[in-house]
Amino acid sequence: LAAAQAQVRHRLARMERFRGTDVPEADIHLWQQSNPVVTEALIQLTWGAPQVVYNGGLQQARVRYYDATAVRPGLPPSVAALVSRIDPEATVVDLVNLDPRAPRSVIVQAGAFAEHTIRAVHHTVCEDPAWIGDLYDYGHGRPAVTSATTRADAPWLQVDLPPSTRIRLTLRLDLRTRPPSYRTPFGGATTV
Repeated sequence: LAAAQAQVRHRLARMERFRGTDVPEADIHLWQQSNPVVTEALIQLTWGAPQVVYNGGLQQARVRYYDATAVRPGLPPSVAALVSRIDPEATVVDLVNLDPRAPRSVIVQAGAFAEHTIRAVHHTVCEDPAWIGDLYDYGHGRPAVTSATTRADAPWLQVDLPPSTRIRLTLRLDLRTRPPSYRTPFGGATTV
C-alpha cells in the first residue's frame, strides 16, 4: 500500500511538471506513466487478486463487494476490507465498519464474476452488547465474542456490520462451480 501511495505521488508530480507542455501525439506512454489511478495494491488487499496485466483484461478475484444499502458495486462508506489469507480450501476476509454511529451492510461475492460458491462461512459474533458497561465503567470489560458457522451455498453473502465493529470471515469456497456472469446479488444473498 505504501508503494502504491508513493507511485500516486510520483505520477501527480509528473502531471504537474508537464502541465502546459506540448507533448507529441505519438507519446501515449507519457500519459500511461502519469495516470494517478493506481489500483494494484487495493485489488490485492481487498479482493485477494492480481492486477490485470493489460487494459481491458478480465479481473480474477477471490471476492468482490457490493453496498447492500445503496444497491451498487463497491464497499459502503466507512467500510474497509482486507483479504488476509488465501488457501485452497478457504479465503479469510476482515471487514471493518469504521463509522461509530451507523451500521453498514456489505454483500460479499465469491469471485469477480460470481463464478465461485460460498459453501459455508465461519465468522465472529458479538453475543452481548451489554459488555460496554454502565455510566462510570471505563471500558475495562471484554466483549462476549464467540464464533459461528453459517451455510450459504450461494455466490453471495450479506454481512451486517454494527457501528465500530470488525468481523473476520473464513469463507469455504468451491471454485469455478458457476458460469461467470455480471448478474447482481440484490435480493438473493444469505445474511450473516
